[in-house]
Amino acid sequence: MSVKSPGLPTGLANVANTFTALQKFNPGTAECLRLIAADSAGDCFMSFYSSDGTTFRAYIGNGSTTTNTFDISNLANADMDFYTNSIKRLNLTAAGALNIIGTVGFNNTPAIAKPTVTGAKGSNAALASLLTALAAYGLVIDSTTA
Repeated sequence: MSVKSPGLPTGLANVANTFTALQKFNPGTAECLRLIAADSAGDCFMSFYSSDGTTFRAYIGNGSTTTNTFDISNLANADMDFYTNSIKRLNLTAAGALNIIGTVGFNNTPAIAKPTVTGAKGSNAALASLLTALAAYGLVIDSTTA
C-alpha cells in the first residue's frame, strides 16, 4: 500500500509503510489521506490486524477491480456494528441478518414510528389500516377506494 499525503512536496509524498503506532497526517488540505494501489491490478485497501500483527481481521477498500466494488469486510466471523454519535444504528450479524436500530423509511419517505395495524379481520377496516401503514413506510401507494 502506498500512502500519499497531498500536503507534502511530491518527492516526499509517497510512503510505503506498515504503521505500528499512531500516525498523524496534517496536510493542510481537506484530503488527509490518500491510498494509492501499489499493484498493476489497481486493488487498494486498508487492512486491520490483531495486536499480534499477523492475524488479519478486516479491510476497507477496493478489494476487486473486476467488480469495481468498495468493500468493508470483517474477516473475524463476527457482527459488524455501525454508529453515529456513539449510538449503534445498524448491526450486520455474522449470519447475515441486518438489524436496524431505530425508525425506518423507504423510497425517500421519512422514517416513522412502527405503525399498529387496527380493525377487525372480518371487515375491510383491517385491510385499510394495513394499507395505510404500508403506505406510511413508503412500501406501497394506497390508491384504493372506500
